[in-house]
Amino acid sequence: MNKILMVSMFFPPTFGGASVQSLRLAKELIKQGCQVEFVSDNATQATIYNDQYDGVVVTRLKTYSENLHSKLRELIFSLKLIKFLLFRPDLKIVHFHAIRGLELLTFPIIRLMGKKVILKLTLVGVDDPMAFKSRKLLAPLFMWGLRSANHMIAISDELQQRAYQAGFNDQVVKKIFNGFDEENFFIADATLKNSLRKKLNIPETAPVFLSVGKVEHRKGYDLLLQAFVDIQKAKPDAALVIVGPDNVETNNYYTNLLAFINEHQLRNIFFVGRQYNVHEYTKASDYFLFCSRQEGFGTVMIEAMACGLPTTAMNIQGVTEDIITDQRIGTINYSHNPAEFAQQALSLITKASENEVSSAVKALCEKFSISNIAKSYIHLYRQLSNEK
Repeated sequence: MNKILMVSMFFPPTFGGASVQSLRLAKELIKQGCQVEFVSDNATQATIYNDQYDGVVVTRLKTYSENLHSKLRELIFSLKLIKFLLFRPDLKIVHFHAIRGLELLTFPIIRLMGKKVILKLTLVGVDDPMAFKSRKLLAPLFMWGLRSANHMIAISDELQQRAYQAGFNDQVVKKIFNGFDEENFFIADATLKNSLRKKLNIPETAPVFLSVGKVEHRKGYDLLLQAFVDIQKAKPDAALVIVGPDNVETNNYYTNLLAFINEHQLRNIFFVGRQYNVHEYTKASDYFLFCSRQEGFGTVMIEAMACGLPTTAMNIQGVTEDIITDQRIGTINYSHNPAEFAQQALSLITKASENEVSSAVKALCEKFSISNIAKSYIHLYRQLSNEK
């Protein structure tokens, strides 16, 4: 099979959902015999060729700006990517993991080089075809670029539907979910859970609720805290651990959350910031709460359920129902009412049994494990490699 270049705007140690998923997929593909390397945006840092990160080769391109929304930065990255590919005829498949916009203009050029292009759609309203079609000035150029992609990968039903609305069909749009790393996300026994709680300074005897994601309005932590008022009334010793960056005093959203906590005298709430061992926090917890307002997928939910955590999630149209399909381990709140959300979470906790949770996790692994997800990509890559 042909060599694959994965393009991820941001790459570890700069973390984001798309970059974490792209690295996880790449490592599994390499394990299954594929040749994969990366190109990423290195902002104001010097260009680094053939860097190594966690066993994966990555070239980091200097784009001279720290401004995430800079069109000049996007343009420089796109031009440097084309230059890079000109000197790499061995790379036959270029797989983009999320894009900002101007990268779309590289698609026709990459195709002219005789290479195949795959675009993974990651966030509804941001990098899906309808979002690009709605751009006022550059929409025609963006759509021209999109039409040059061999395939688009939709990670949820909503992203797939938005691609259809923009005029693309099943020949182009393929639905492949995100996957979780089964080596790190699994049901922890009591001994491991207790040792992780000691290591992470999590209350050892409390029922621990977990939520994961950047501290911002899109993640719905204001709704979560409103729900936790009722959860803590029912379970006075309950603890809530929130893993994610931007828990800083300069973040007005975060300071408003702290004010709410003080006003309602909530206890045992821990904002632990960005962590690179999320899997340990997940295995150390008992339950998972998800209140995000907007996602492309929501991988944290499958990671939590893979660890045996009963999961309650607020509905995101075309996203949540793809993930929570087994009522033995998950429930969806459609009202977006924090009080009802809390009652659903408490009800799920009450009825969840160890045997049923274990059985649900086994079914989840068959659907979402990264080893099985990687096989879907390998099938797609082979099809592209065989096409003239």
